[in-house]
Amino acid sequence: MRLIALQSYEVQLKSYAHQLERLIAQSAGKPTNINQYIYWFSFDVMGQFAFSKPFDMLIGKKWHHAVQMLRAGLALVGPLSPTPWLVRLAVDFPVVSVVRDFQKMEAWCADQMDERIEVSHYLISWSKKHDRIEKDKNTLYGDAIALIVAGSDTAAHTLIYLLYHLARKREHLSKLQKELATIDSIENLRALQSLPYLNGLINETLRLHPPVPTGGLRETPAEALLVSKYDLSLGPGETGARVVEDMVDQFTASPGQLELVFSERGE
Repeated sequence: MRLIALQSYEVQLKSYAHQLERLIAQSAGKPTNINQYIYWFSFDVMGQFAFSKPFDMLIGKKWHHAVQMLRAGLALVGPLSPTPWLVRLAVDFPVVSVVRDFQKMEAWCADQMDERIEVSHYLISWSKKHDRIEKDKNTLYGDAIALIVAGSDTAAHTLIYLLYHLARKREHLSKLQKELATIDSIENLRALQSLPYLNGLINETLRLHPPVPTGGLRETPAEALLVSKYDLSLGPGETGARVVEDMVDQFTASPGQLELVFSERGE
């Protein structure tokens, strides 16, 4: 998503970041399975971008049924991606439950897009302008699914691995916290863009752990982290090995579980 488009959602993005921070604050000082928090955050944000309403997972503290169906369906897409004709057969003859789950997710996305058709939106603006809403419906449905998958899974994957490295190598965390202290607010997107160490950490995380192992390159904007307020470390008995060793490629990479301890920093 281009920066100018991202800026139009800045208020909503900050709102979800605050919801994520509140969840972290509630478990401060205790081992926390950070994976689900990060996934809830990324899917809530992309739900807002795609459909102008979140999945409300951060508030509800539970997975949305549509996201559960999507992730179940993607578990089949990853292993079969080298043989796309098998994916096509599986879709045409949905005898496997995960395929039916993915089709339910497709139907849910189509319903959400139908609700959004009458509202100006980046996904439908061209079709509205050229009076092609009906002709382009299938394309719009596909765009909605692609946006949810590409925006949510990839962002969550990158944030989890970034937190993993910061927890293991505390010297990088300390240096990042010092850099964040040089700007007026960590909610200032333009200021975050100018921070070389933050952007270097993000780019290095993407290099070491590509979110789409079987896909191509992409441009990723800087993400604001809450490390200016919290110190983080690996939880008791957590080595970080699972996040790498248990990773699965389900079209987008899905990291293994990671338990972190967030400790609020003193002023």
